[in-house]
Amino acid sequence: MNPPTDNVMKTTPRKFPWQRNGMTYRTGSDGQRICTGSMMGRRESIPHDADSIVRVRLRKVRMSADGCYDQGGAYWGQGTPLYCAWGDSGTEQAEIWFRAKSRAEAKAHVLKSFPNAKFHS
Repeated sequence: MNPPTDNVMKTTPRKFPWQRNGMTYRTGSDGQRICTGSMMGRRESIPHDADSIVRVRLRKVRMSADGCYDQGGAYWGQGTPLYCAWGDSGTEQAEIWFRAKSRAEAKAHVLKSFPNAKFHS
């Protein structure tokens, strides 16, 4: 079956892990969502089958002008550059966050969590 020709396929821009919303919310008495601030960092996810993660993406995270927040609004504080590495195992998405002085140091850190990692841009 062919897709309808009158529908134009919309592409969704790729979001990096640090571009997801990093704000925290609560629900007010009227049911409205109220922003309560920023998350402190982001949650890591290392699956039980981390050895099966082969294709890993590693990026230095772009920070706000003051160097404390990622693009999604999660708070990290200032310090050594922040990196994120992510990939898929056979069962789930894996994601780690850490600080490193260089890309070489960041790769070494990733290999401790994902020993079979091959890095892709």
